[in-house]
Amino acid sequence: MALHRYILEATGNADLLAIWLPIVSRMFLHYSRHRNMMESYQEHAAIVEAIRRKDRKAAIEALTANIQ
Repeated sequence: MALHRYILEATGNADLLAIWLPIVSRMFLHYSRHRNMMESYQEHAAIVEAIRRKDRKAAIEALTANIQ
């Protein structure tokens, strides 16, 4: 959640953050795609690493895997 919040805060759009917070809070209560939080961390780390490398293809692939 911290990565998502960081990205939203970086947009400078307070309305977007205000809309996102209640949605993600509700969604998090029912989230069960991963067996543990480390799996989620690894998916997000792959996204961040691809962005840092400026590897657009890898970033899109990592994002796509994350939103399935």
